[in-house]
Amino acid sequence: MDRGLVKAYRTAEDYQRYVVGNPDRTRALTEFYQRHRRHFGRSILDLACGGGILGSVLEPTGRRYLGIDFNHDMIREARNAAAARGSRQRFLLGDAVSARIPGQFDTLTLLGNALGHLTASDMDTLLRHRAANAKEGSTFLIDYRDVVGMFWRGSWSHGPYIETHKRGKTVHRTRRVDLRRGVILIRARSASRKWSVDLTHTIWSPFILEAVMRARGWKLIRRSLGRPGPGARPTIDYWEDVYRFTGA
Repeated sequence: MDRGLVKAYRTAEDYQRYVVGNPDRTRALTEFYQRHRRHFGRSILDLACGGGILGSVLEPTGRRYLGIDFNHDMIREARNAAAARGSRQRFLLGDAVSARIPGQFDTLTLLGNALGHLTASDMDTLLRHRAANAKEGSTFLIDYRDVVGMFWRGSWSHGPYIETHKRGKTVHRTRRVDLRRGVILIRARSASRKWSVDLTHTIWSPFILEAVMRARGWKLIRRSLGRPGPGARPTIDYWEDVYRFTGA
């Protein structure tokens, strides 16, 4: 994963939006869990877990939970929140793509459009490593933007997109679409122009993701229109997929 994302979440983003205590994100993940409850097993591996909000949502259900994220800001917040509520949930600092993670799990998750930070090659590597954490019948829940669909409908904005959070206004602009690499290059800059951060967003779609998943033994069992997170503009270009591991 792109290590520049740590800087991005400290500047162009506000990582506090992804930690326990944010009511909007907590509500969104609670609703996600309710929509897909029957696909959650007794043990959960939350990849790119952020500040551990899914863990806090699952806590009352008694499920075994492990979250991993390479952003130490997020993991610090997740561990502090778990300690404050007396939780035994665990959080690892590491790259969800390649880290060695102990144990097998009934369910893996990759939520919050974290897929947008991974190229198809990254995702293939993640699935190769995470095969050790799955067993036949394990489920994998993923939500993501259908960027190909957004291009088709013209809903991907090429003009400035402005966000406001505690660090002030941030202006995001699409610089270039790199079809060879399958990514969009974005520059985020403070309204005062004191700093800028270059980001990439991978061009995903349902048919691309399904091909990558199927090649590593994951069969699509459910696909539904997703619900964008708090503050996002309503769009039909957001999907929620559930896959089952066949072991093949």
